[in-house]
Amino acid sequence: LPYTPSGSNVPDNEDLNNDNTLNELESYYEYQVELRPTEMEVGRNNIVDQVVHYENGEEVKWYLFRIPIRQPDNSYGGISGYKSIRFIRTYLTDFQQPVVLRMAKFQFVGSQWRAFQESLFQRGFAEVPEPDNSNLTVGVVNIEENGQGSETQSPYVLPPGIERDRDNTSTVERQLNEQSLRLCVENLQARDARAVFKNVNQDLVQYGRLKMFLHAESQEAVSGEMTAFIRMGTDYTDNYYEIEVPLQLTPPGTRDPRQIWPLENEIDIAIDEIVGVKASRDNNHNPQNLAYTERIRQYNVTVVGRPELSMIQGMMIGIKNPGTAGGGSKSICIWANELRVTDFNKSSGWAANARLNAQIADVAVISSSIRHNTFGFGGLETRLSERARESTTQYDVSANVSVDKLLPSGLGLSIPLYLSFENSKTTPQFDPLNADVPFEVTLQKFRTSQERRDYQNLVLDQAKRKNFSLNNVRKIRDPEKETNRIYDLENFSASYAFGSVRQSNIQTESYIYETYNGNLSYNYQPDPLIFEPFSKSEFLGGRYLQLIRDINFNLVPSLLSARIDVDRRYMKTQNRNDQLSTAGVDPLFQKSFFINRFYNLNWDLTQNLSLDFSSNVNAVVDEPEGELDTEYKLDSLRANIKRLGRVTNYNHQFVANYSVPFDKIPLTDWINADVRYEATYSWLTGSIGQKDTLGNVIQNTQDRSINGKLDFVKLYSKSKRLQRLNTPKRPTIPGRQPKEEEEEVPASDGLGNALLNFAMMIKDINFRYQITRGTFLPGYMENTGLLGMDRSFINPGLGFIFGSQHSDIRFDLANNGIIAPSTQLTQTFRQNEARNLQMTSTVEPFRDFRIVLELRKRETGQYSEIFRNLEGTAGYGSINPNRLGGYGISYNIIKTAFARDDAKNNSPLFRDFESYRSTIKSRLEVENPGGEYNINGQDVLIPAFLAAYSGKSATDVGLSPFPKFPLPNWRVDYRGLSR
Repeated sequence: LPYTPSGSNVPDNEDLNNDNTLNELESYYEYQVELRPTEMEVGRNNIVDQVVHYENGEEVKWYLFRIPIRQPDNSYGGISGYKSIRFIRTYLTDFQQPVVLRMAKFQFVGSQWRAFQESLFQRGFAEVPEPDNSNLTVGVVNIEENGQGSETQSPYVLPPGIERDRDNTSTVERQLNEQSLRLCVENLQARDARAVFKNVNQDLVQYGRLKMFLHAESQEAVSGEMTAFIRMGTDYTDNYYEIEVPLQLTPPGTRDPRQIWPLENEIDIAIDEIVGVKASRDNNHNPQNLAYTERIRQYNVTVVGRPELSMIQGMMIGIKNPGTAGGGSKSICIWANELRVTDFNKSSGWAANARLNAQIADVAVISSSIRHNTFGFGGLETRLSERARESTTQYDVSANVSVDKLLPSGLGLSIPLYLSFENSKTTPQFDPLNADVPFEVTLQKFRTSQERRDYQNLVLDQAKRKNFSLNNVRKIRDPEKETNRIYDLENFSASYAFGSVRQSNIQTESYIYETYNGNLSYNYQPDPLIFEPFSKSEFLGGRYLQLIRDINFNLVPSLLSARIDVDRRYMKTQNRNDQLSTAGVDPLFQKSFFINRFYNLNWDLTQNLSLDFSSNVNAVVDEPEGELDTEYKLDSLRANIKRLGRVTNYNHQFVANYSVPFDKIPLTDWINADVRYEATYSWLTGSIGQKDTLGNVIQNTQDRSINGKLDFVKLYSKSKRLQRLNTPKRPTIPGRQPKEEEEEVPASDGLGNALLNFAMMIKDINFRYQITRGTFLPGYMENTGLLGMDRSFINPGLGFIFGSQHSDIRFDLANNGIIAPSTQLTQTFRQNEARNLQMTSTVEPFRDFRIVLELRKRETGQYSEIFRNLEGTAGYGSINPNRLGGYGISYNIIKTAFARDDAKNNSPLFRDFESYRSTIKSRLEVENPGGEYNINGQDVLIPAFLAAYSGKSATDVGLSPFPKFPLPNWRVDYRGLSR
C-alpha cells in the first residue's frame, strides 16, 4: 500500500493548491535561522526565550524563535508586499550528520502595536539624528511560553493582584494564557527614545485613574537610569500627554512577583493630575507648542499642544534614555502589561419638569413649562459614558388668544392670535476649547471677575425663540344679510406669521434665523343667477320637448378666488476666529424671498356645461447681497416687491365638462355620455446667465375624452313585456294573496321567454376614448404676463395656451423673432400624442352567469428635434429629427382555446404549406442540389425560423434537426417566398 514517509529529500506533492497546474514561478521571501550550537543563545538569532527540562536524565532545550516577517534576509523573483502570500516552505541545508529536530508549533503572531518610525529624539538646539528603528525589537512574553526563566532572564509571572481568566465555555474549564507587550532596544543613545503605537478612539474624561504595570531588565543600565513613558493624544508629536516613570531593574534570576513587577515602576496616576498640568500651563501663559513638564510624585507629566482626553486617537508606549549628551548608550528590555483606566465617575445627576396651563374664560389659553437637568443625568437605558455633560435650563410660554373676544361683537371679526417665547441656556461641564478640563478650572485662569463673566458668556450655549401669528383674520358674514356683493369685506381674509431664532456659543458669535409668512385671500361665491327662457312655456309641454324646455344659463360665475402668498427667510451666521473675536471673519447670509399668486374661476354655465380655470404664478424677489444696511439696498428691495418679484414659473389649467343631455329625450335616455376637454400651459424661466441667449421654455397639453354608458337594461324596459322579464320575482309569502299587477307578471319559463332573455344578454357597455397631445418648446424669448401671454398679448397665441397642437408653432414663433438666436441650443422640441380606447361590457346569456368583456387599444407617438438657428445659414432649421411610436391592442384568444394543437390546423402559415411546398422545394434545390430533406415523411425541409414565424418551435411542428448545410435567410409571408 502507498504510504507517506515522515521525512524525505523529495517533495511528496508539488500541487499544493490542487489546481492541476505546476507553477514554476519562484517568487518568495527567505528567512534564515542558524542552528549551530554557538548561535543558540537567547537574544541572538531571533531567539527570545529558552526552556530547559530533563527527559530520562538528559537535558533538553526548547528555543522560542520569533522571526520578524518584514525583515527578510533575502527576496527572490521580484516579490513585493505581503497581501498574496499563499505558501510557506521550510528546508534544511549544510547538515553533515543525522539530526532530529522537533518543531512544536508554527504560528503567525500579529500585534496591534507597531514600531514608531519617526524621530523621538529630545527637542532642543542639538542636531537631531536620523531615526533608526533597527535596534528595536517588539514581541510578547506570556506565562505559558516564558514562565520558566533562566539565570539571565526573569520568568514571566502574573502582576500582583491579577488573576488569569477562565474559559467557562469549553467542556473542561481551563485558564487562558496571560501575556505582556515586550520591547527591547539595543544601544539607545542619550536623549533618544524608541516606542510602539496603536491607533484608538477613546474617551477618558469620565475615568479617575490611569494604570499600567512595567518590568525592566538590563545588563548595562542601573535602576533609575532609563525611563518608560506613555503618550496619548490626537497625534504623537504635536498634541499629546506624556507620563514618564524611572525604571527599577529586576535582579537576574529572581522569581519574586514584587521584584519582577516593582511597585516603583507601576504607573498609577489620577486623570485630574494629568489634566491639571495643561491647566497650569495655560494659567501661566506658557507657549503651547513647547513641552511643559511638571513633577507629580515619581512621574514626569508633560503636555504638548492641545490634547484632549475626551478624544484620544493614539496611544504610545516607549523607552527613553534621558542621559546627558555625553552619556553612553544603553540596552534594555521592558514588559508592559494591563494598560487600563479605573474609577469611573459615578456622580449622579437629576432633572425636573414643570408645566402650567391656564384658561382665561373663552379669551385665551396659556401654556408654560420649565425643564432643568444637571451634569451626569441620563435615562435608565443610557450608558454611563452617554450621560449628560452639560447642565441645561429651558422654559417656554405660549398663548392662544381670541382677540375678537375683546372687541365689540357687532364688528363680526375673527382674529385668532398665537404667541410663544422659548429660552434655553446650556452650561458645559468641560471647557469647549479644552474638552478634558472642567469649566470651573478654566475660569480660574482669569484674573478678574469681569473676565470670567465675559468668557462664561462666550462659552454658554444660549438660544431664544419667538413666534407670532395671526391666522385667517376675517370678517364673519352675517347670516341675516341678504346681499352678497363682489366687494364685501367678508370675501377677504388675511394671515401673517413671524418667527425668529437667535443663538450664540463658543464657535458662533451670533446666529439669526427669521421667517416671515403672509397671505391675502379673496373668495367670492355669488348666488346663482339662472336664466331659463322656456321653463314656463305651456306649448312646450310633454316629454319629447323637455330638452328645449330645460334650456338654462347661469349668468354669474360659481366661484371667484385669488390668493397672494409671501414667504421670506433670512439667516445670518457670524462665526468667531481663533481669538474668539469676529475680526477678519465675514458673516454668512442665506436669504430667500418668494411671492406666489393663485387664481381660480369656476363657472357652471349650464346644468350640463361647467368651465374651470386655475393658474398660479411663482416669483422670486431678488434681494441685495449681505445686510440690508443702506438706503440703496432698501430702495432696491422695495422696487422688487412692488413689481411682485421676478416671475420664474407660470402654470394654468382649463377644464370644460359637458354632459350630453340624452336623458332629456325619451328615445335616448338609456345613453349617458360626458365630454371633457382639458388644456394646460406652463412657462418656465431660463437660467439668469443664459436667459438672453437660450431663452425660456413653454409647454402645453391637450386632453380630449368622452366617457359614456349604454344601459341596455333601461332600453329593454321600454317594452312592458321585456320589462316584466327583467324584473326579478318577488318572494311569495304563505297565506298572502298576490295583487293584480303581480298576477299579470308572466312566468319567465318557456321557450319564448328563454329566447327573449338570451336576446337581452348584453346588459351594458361602458366606454372611454381619450386623446392626449403635448408640445415642449425651448428657446422662447418672451416673458409671461396675463394668461401666460407676452405684453403684446399676441405670443405664443391664445390657441397654444389653450391646448393647440399646431406642428408649425416653432416656425411661426421663429418668424416673429421670439425664438432664441443662439446656435448652441441643445434642448429638443418635442410633440407627442397618445390615443386610448377602453370598452367593457357585461353579458348575461342566462341567469346568474355573467361575462365581462374588455377591449383596450392604445397608440402612442412622439416626434423630437433640435430646432435652432443654424450657423452659416439664413434661418432656423431642425437637427437630428426623430420619430417614435407604439401600439397595443387587446386580443380575443377564445377562438383558439379549443382548436387542435397542430401546425396544419392551428397556424395559417402551415395551413398554406402545400401551396408553398413546390416553390420552397425548387429554391432549396438550387441552393443545395441533391441535398437530403425530411419533414414528417416529406422531401422538403422548412428552416427552423419558419416554425418560429408560426409561434412554435421546430420540435413542436415535427421539424428535423438543423440541416447539414448552411441555410439561406428566407423570409416567408402570404404573398410568396423571397430572399
